[in-house]
Parts: sequence; structure tokens; C-alpha cells
Amino acid sequence: MTTSSDLDQTAADLGMGGHLAPEGDDAGYRRRMEKRQQVQQQRVEERNKEKGLILVFTGPGKGKTTAALGLVLRTHSQVTAGEGMQREGGM
Repeated sequence: MTTSSDLDQTAADLGMGGHLAPEGDDAGYRRRMEKRQQVQQQRVEERNKEKGLILVFTGPGKGKTTAALGLVLRTHSQVTAGEGMQREGGM
């Protein structure tokens, strides 16, 4: 398995595009940029892992419970809509 640091090093070795390219021909430049695009895609996929989020509602007065429940309901609605189980007619 390729690690994150290996992909970073590969991307650095491939270098930048544009007028800084070391190739003298278009075909070589295209091959290098295609390889770089593949490496970049792998880097994005590897780093695009789901992470948790903790929100803490604090402070005096009202609104903390309402804010927390609203967040829970919106999140639940997005998850169920994504699974194709959203109720007809809403709540």
C-alpha cells in the first residue's frame, strides 16, 4: 500500500506544470501531467476520510437545546435522504 508520504514525494518528484516544465515536447509533458493527476487523485482519496465533529452549545439563556435538536434533525434528514428513505410529506 502506498503511504501518504510516498504519494507526497512522488508528487514532488513529478514537479509542477506550466512554463516550468522540463520537457521539450508536448507528449512528454502530457504523460507527466497525466501521472501527476493520478497521484493527486490518490492523495485526495486517501485524505478524504470521514472525521467526527463535536459541537458544544454553551452560554446563559435559551436556545442551546433548540440549536442542538435542530442540528440533529437536519443531520438525520440528510442521512435518510441520502439513503432514499425520506418520508413523503415531511414532518
